[in-house]
Amino acid sequence: MPSRPVQMAEAVDAARPDGGARAPVATDHGAAGGGETAPSWPGYLANPKPEMPLASRQRGEAGKVVLRVRVDRDGHPQAIDVLRSSGFTRLDEAARKTVAERWRFNPARRGTTPVDADVDVPIVFRLDD
Repeated sequence: MPSRPVQMAEAVDAARPDGGARAPVATDHGAAGGGETAPSWPGYLANPKPEMPLASRQRGEAGKVVLRVRVDRDGHPQAIDVLRSSGFTRLDEAARKTVAERWRFNPARRGTTPVDADVDVPIVFRLDD
């Protein structure tokens, strides 16, 4: 893994079962005839890590925030909720803002059709990075 800038957080791969991700929930319905096909996972692209806020670094704040992100059919985050707080509002907001403004995803698919889906995104802020 390449070295990380000192004031960056680590985005954990939510597509891995041990990364805390949950299965996407598609908002459309199955194909004609009532058959349902489970959608694929939304996938990460080359997204920037959220920067550790200077005030958080100075105060020794660190932790893991888990965001629930609604990814639309075009791979854009539409809604972002803090599923589990880091315990620090500044860190939670830095993660939420970066994902909302700068992240894109490969959309989930039902067969070959892109669909809206939710994915949990864990982001870790460490002081020793």
